[in-house]
Order: sequence, then structure tokens, then C-alpha cells
Amino acid sequence: MVDVTYPNGGSATVDGHPIHQGIFNLIVILGGGGSSNPIPLNVGPNTFTIVETGQDGSTATYTVVVTRRTPLQDWASGAGLPDNALDPLGDFNGDGLKNILKWAFLTDFGSAPLGPIQVNGNALNSYGTPVLLTVPNGSGGLDKYALFGRRVDAGGVGLTYTVEFSADLSTWVPSTDTPTVVATDGTLQAVTVPFPPLVNGVPPKYFHIKVTGQ
Repeated sequence: MVDVTYPNGGSATVDGHPIHQGIFNLIVILGGGGSSNPIPLNVGPNTFTIVETGQDGSTATYTVVVTRRTPLQDWASGAGLPDNALDPLGDFNGDGLKNILKWAFLTDFGSAPLGPIQVNGNALNSYGTPVLLTVPNGSGGLDKYALFGRRVDAGGVGLTYTVEFSADLSTWVPSTDTPTVVATDGTLQAVTVPFPPLVNGVPPKYFHIKVTGQ
């Protein structure tokens, strides 16, 4: 919220709009008791021009820049993390995992080596990094799955998770299967995606999770 104070009887516009008719999520408070309607803010810097008009007709123009944080930055700030946790591609605690992945997988904030996500039956025992899951297929072989954590609120905070498979660590192909939820604690879901039979004509050996967010 940005406070703008002027004498009773004054007026103001934001980007040419009288603030009492605001169509905007920034709130401008007037000294005379009025206020604008909410002004929506995009993620990142938002620049507004505020024109103050005095009772004598004189004007003064102000430029206000309001920065809206990303959901990741809101999470990091709310968790009391240091400023270098605000960079999605940074690694604030040096555990080898980018900040956006810590947020996506809800891993621990400590600097100790990270362990994989752990599931026992339909119970989510601990958060962690993605891991290969093998399950006997009843024919003497093993079915392979990518197992990883996905935030329950992923859609609401702008996170997407894409599982990609490779036979050679060079060419990666995204999965077309819908992840299956195998366990959840209400905050994080443990989900699996099956390995495809072939990737570019070759059985895949590897997988990774591509995470994107605001």
C-alpha cells in the first residue's frame, strides 16, 4: 500500500485514472479520507504515475514503483529465509538443489546431503528429492517409475512439474502419462510416473523432473 497525503479538497489520478474510480490491487489512501479501489499488480516491478492536484489548481507528479513478489519469494520470506533464497536459480544453503526445487519438493533447509522422498504404502514418511521406484511386475521383472513430491497447491502458486526420460542423458522426452498420487499428507503429494517402454527406439534408463514457476 502506498500512502499519498494532501489537503482536504485535493485529488489525484493514477496513470490518468481518478483514483476514486480506480480499476486497479494497489490501494492509495487520501488525506481527506478517500481511497482508490484495488489496483492489480503484476509479478515484478509495477510503475505508476500519481498526479496530485491542489485546491489552487497546482499539480505535482510522483512516480511510484511497487514490486510484487513471486509466490516463491513469498514462501521464502514467510519462512524467514535469507535474501539469497529469493532467487529461484540460487542455492541459499549450498545443498546442491536450486531454490525453486527446494520450494517445489519442500526439502529441508539444512545443508546436510539430501535424501530421497520416502513412502511406505500409502503413507508419506519424509520429503526429499525424486527417486527411482521399482515394483515387481508378477512376470519375473520390474516395472520402473519416477517417484517425486508435488505440492498440493502447485496449481495455485504457479508450479508445474514435467517428467522427462532419456536413454543417453542427451535427448530427453517428456512423459505423456498423468502422474498417480500414491501418498499425501495434505501439503505434499508423492506421485509416480511410469517409465515408457522406449525413448527414440531405445529403453530409457534415466529420468529428471523439470520444474517451472513464476
